[in-house]
Amino acid sequence: MITVFTDSTKTFMYSKFWKNVQAYKINKFDKAKKINYIINTLSKYKKSIFFGDKNIALIYILNPKKGSRANSLSIINKNDLTKL
Repeated sequence: MITVFTDSTKTFMYSKFWKNVQAYKINKFDKAKKINYIINTLSKYKKSIFFGDKNIALIYILNPKKGSRANSLSIINKNDLTKL
C-alpha cells in the first residue's frame, strides 16, 4: 500500500485512480516547520500507515518549488513516532 499526503487537490484526485494508493488531503505544507510538520502528520495518521510493518519509507520534497520532484528518502520506525 502506498500512502500519499498532499496539499494539492490535483494530486489527491489522481491518487484515487490507483487501488493500492491511499491519499490524504492535508493543510498547506508549512515550509518553516519542515520535518517537524511531516513527523507530526505521520504521528496523526500512524494507525493507517503502519499496518503489518514497523518501518516505512518516507519520500518527500525537501525544498518544494514549482515542478519539484521527490528528492529525499527517510526510513521511519513506528517506535520513533511514539517517543514524540
